[in-house]
Amino acid sequence: MLRRTLLLLAACTALGCGAKRNMAYLEQPGAGQAADAAILSQAQEAWNAREDRNSLQEAMTLYAKLVEQDPNNRGHMEILARGYYLLGVGHADSQEELLAYYDAGARWGERILGLNDAFRACVEAGSKDYQCLEHATAEDVPGIYWAYSNHGKWAVAMGFATVLKHKNKLKAFIDRVYELDPDYYYAAADRGLGAYYAKAPSFAGGDLDLARKHFEESLAAAPDYFGTKVLMAEYYCVKTQDKQLFTQLLTEVSQGDPEIYPDVVAIQKLEQQNARDLLAKADDFFE
Repeated sequence: MLRRTLLLLAACTALGCGAKRNMAYLEQPGAGQAADAAILSQAQEAWNAREDRNSLQEAMTLYAKLVEQDPNNRGHMEILARGYYLLGVGHADSQEELLAYYDAGARWGERILGLNDAFRACVEAGSKDYQCLEHATAEDVPGIYWAYSNHGKWAVAMGFATVLKHKNKLKAFIDRVYELDPDYYYAAADRGLGAYYAKAPSFAGGDLDLARKHFEESLAAAPDYFGTKVLMAEYYCVKTQDKQLFTQLLTEVSQGDPEIYPDVVAIQKLEQQNARDLLAKADDFFE
């Protein structure tokens, strides 16, 4: 099995296996104008009700209109990147829809990064996006993180060859979040590194000891953020065949209070359902 996997990696390296996305760094409109107050109020109301799928989709439409009016508003773009990630995690009815949501979320993260003139100039000069991250600052962290999270989910949904193709980019992005703001979004950098090291095969940089270390550090900083435990169970526990820890983590999530962190109640409830679904399929994951 290992020999076949290594041959696949070698072939993909030579032939360029794996899907590609069209990046959005250079899609920057003009100066724009002040956001329409009525649309902003409607967008905020829809976003506050984002536990409902229709409200969330309405929020995405309205915030996109606001960005057309105010194209330098990082906060609105961050909401769009978060919102499409939320749609992907819990509201996709098909593989096609799943990929479209994560692609849209990644593009909004990329739009944030594109507002950094030095980063954008580096990309325009022909460098790969992840080679330009040295120009990113703390202000760019939401863009980096949501580009990473959505792009990573998109790659996983596309399959093993695509994950391999994009592993250098994904690692560089989450490393930069870790360097600039490790506490962002409930210790997202450690959570992302835990997922990266657990998901990647050992020959491509995977390291289960590092995965556990980063998951545990994320949980130490934000112990009640459910997504960390779900990722640790799904990626780390399944790979290490630790059914006891798998069951413990997902039971804690399914029985936890989703309103401990008021800003993320919607994603917390979706992660609770993901935890219950994984627990129901536990026998499929363990020998």
